[in-house]
Amino acid sequence: MKITKQHLLPHLVAGIILLFSFAAHGQDGLSWSHTTYKGKPAFSKDGETLQITGMANGDSGSWYVRLPAKEGAGYCFSTTVKLKNIQGKGVRWYVSFRSEKENIKEVFGPFIASAEDEKTMAFQTLAPAGTVSMIVRLNLSESSGEAVFKKIGVREIDANALAKPEVSGIVFEDSNHNGIPDPDEKGIANVQVSDGLAIAVTDSSGKFRIARPAEDMAAFHVFASIPSGYAPVAYTSWFKEINPAETEKKPVSFAFVKSAENQDSFSFIHFSDTHMQASNPGATDKFHAIYKYCQGSRTWDVFFGKYLSKMASQKPEPAFMMDTGDIGLAEISREPEKEAVLYRQKLDAASKLVFFVPGNHDKRETEKIMPPYYAFNWGKFHFVCLKYTYPGLNETHLKKQFSWLKNDLALQPRDISIIVFVHYPFWDAKPAEQEEFYSILSGHQVKAVFFGHQHAIIQRQSHGIPHILSSAVYLGSRCNRVGYPSGYRQVFIEGGEIARTVYKSLESDNPIAFLCPKDGMVTEGLKYPYFSGNDGKEWDGKIRTAFLDMDHENVTAMEYRLDGKEWQKMQHEDAEFYQRWAGAQNCAANLSPGKHTLEARASTRTGKTFSNSIQFYTRREFLPGKNMFPNPSFEISGAGSRMPEGWTRENYTDSILWDDRTAKTGTHSMKFVNFPHGKIVEMLSNPMEVDSSKLYNLSMWVKAEKVTGGYLLFTGFGDSTFLSFPTGTYDWKEINAQVLIKPGVTHVGFLFSNWGEAGTGTLWIDDVELKPCQ
Repeated sequence: MKITKQHLLPHLVAGIILLFSFAAHGQDGLSWSHTTYKGKPAFSKDGETLQITGMANGDSGSWYVRLPAKEGAGYCFSTTVKLKNIQGKGVRWYVSFRSEKENIKEVFGPFIASAEDEKTMAFQTLAPAGTVSMIVRLNLSESSGEAVFKKIGVREIDANALAKPEVSGIVFEDSNHNGIPDPDEKGIANVQVSDGLAIAVTDSSGKFRIARPAEDMAAFHVFASIPSGYAPVAYTSWFKEINPAETEKKPVSFAFVKSAENQDSFSFIHFSDTHMQASNPGATDKFHAIYKYCQGSRTWDVFFGKYLSKMASQKPEPAFMMDTGDIGLAEISREPEKEAVLYRQKLDAASKLVFFVPGNHDKRETEKIMPPYYAFNWGKFHFVCLKYTYPGLNETHLKKQFSWLKNDLALQPRDISIIVFVHYPFWDAKPAEQEEFYSILSGHQVKAVFFGHQHAIIQRQSHGIPHILSSAVYLGSRCNRVGYPSGYRQVFIEGGEIARTVYKSLESDNPIAFLCPKDGMVTEGLKYPYFSGNDGKEWDGKIRTAFLDMDHENVTAMEYRLDGKEWQKMQHEDAEFYQRWAGAQNCAANLSPGKHTLEARASTRTGKTFSNSIQFYTRREFLPGKNMFPNPSFEISGAGSRMPEGWTRENYTDSILWDDRTAKTGTHSMKFVNFPHGKIVEMLSNPMEVDSSKLYNLSMWVKAEKVTGGYLLFTGFGDSTFLSFPTGTYDWKEINAQVLIKPGVTHVGFLFSNWGEAGTGTLWIDDVELKPCQ
């Protein structure tokens, strides 16, 4: 597990960490407490030398000590450190200032990621009002390897003596494209440069200077808002990550070139939620083995790179592309750093400039890609890019961001058009966060907010502002709400207005998309929480389609027919989930078992007719045969494990229990209890060999006690199919589904998960079964 302040505080309350005294200008004999990992000490002590051993899988080893402290005083923290075999982020200080009752400020020192020889590590900060003590921690942050420390010092210094970090440099026109400000290259005036707190404006020679708060010595970004008429020389040439210890050693420069694309009329691409994992073909880990078997070519390198090229090559060509977050699934892949590196490689190779804001599945590693929030200019538009990933998370960060946003917008002309990019929609924010966000935007010419997260195509108004979502790139429409195909949106700007937007599918060039049923779908016995017509309920049997590439007003008629029978009219159904059309009645109720053909056609005001067709299945009886699940009743114990043989649990494992008190048959079942809010809890099977393009019947028995909110999901990686579990309280009941294996898939694994839904209560699973159908 990760060692966070939430894990630390119970130790403080219990009195495990003792209170130590030290002199006003130094200290002797600090007695350090330590964290443990699975019962094993995370450090050792040898005389005056202290050693941390970092853990695998992103866990941290750390020491901590609690010391008295005075409000308003300055403090300096120093040590010498030698690192060995470091894999990951490296070592950092972490200081938490406390009042009598709670933490009132947290400060992170800079990272040291590699140091074969001993290296001095120091930083300083200012204690805030109300301080009575501080917790000082040395932490091998999400890394493996060893760190050996000597001469650990914590001393009080005069607050006025704190070094005041400063960033200075130049924004210039890079005529030879070498990224270096040569003597004959001129600076660019009136460009905003920010460190995420203060904002400076370049003078007539393009120079700027930013003073940092004396107590803030953590690493930070400095970025220049791209000026209208220019473009950065490379996607990284408009921002820099700064180590405070080096701020006065080297001026910062930002290189731009004149751009014919940065004009008043242009287009850009909006896409979101790629959720791709780093390809890891040599992995022995069970989870990666399943992805290797079941995802085939759907790896980051092939899938994402291919679609970046497709989006960039649209005609007319877009000026830039904007990704509103969730580049991977770091909680599952456990490789956020590798995903971030691969993502940067793709951006380096992209033919168009790509911007990015973090999503809720993105870890701190993504802040190496570009700043977590920033702004830039294009034509007559000012684009604001924010980090907002979930309501109430990291409120301190949000306050800093809102303060910066107020300063940024105050520097813009009142008549300039503004577009905001963010991952999580603020209409779902906490009331106070929502109120502050929209009050900051009030009075400005905000033309739209583009966002991600919800895996759908949405257009709606909130606080008088259009909010637009462009579905998800992800693994396909079965992972998107209401069944919309994976895709992206091209937004066309003319002057200071959004002229039109066009959503384009990455799955097909045909503008008619079938939302429900899907191609190859089995229509009975399975609930479709993401792509049912009712969005979370069992499919009601109505045929649903979407017409892409045009606004729905351009379609004069949409019709469908089943198995070559009469054409039936469809009605435009939903203004928020736009372009959705539905049949008038349940058309699937009386279909005979087997394969069926569904056709749809659309007529437009321009006199054109478009058509598309798919095949789907009604339920078929399954054949008797061997159950393919390993240990389906969870009776056999795994070697050295508190899990049954053939199954693995991941993340927040105290929510998944191998229960020997409740069972449908035998003596054991699997118990899910008290799902953590917003966290993914998983139980994973070994991969099983299946026949490509064949139909399989899945069944299991479930029991529930006060299960509320959200739903537990079943996911077959070979088919990306979701099965929702009933909520409420009930005794054992059987649920089942039929799953069509995708062409080319030879193995499939199954994941039982709450998938981050806000659920409570207890749910048991027993007697799972997978058999081929006729």
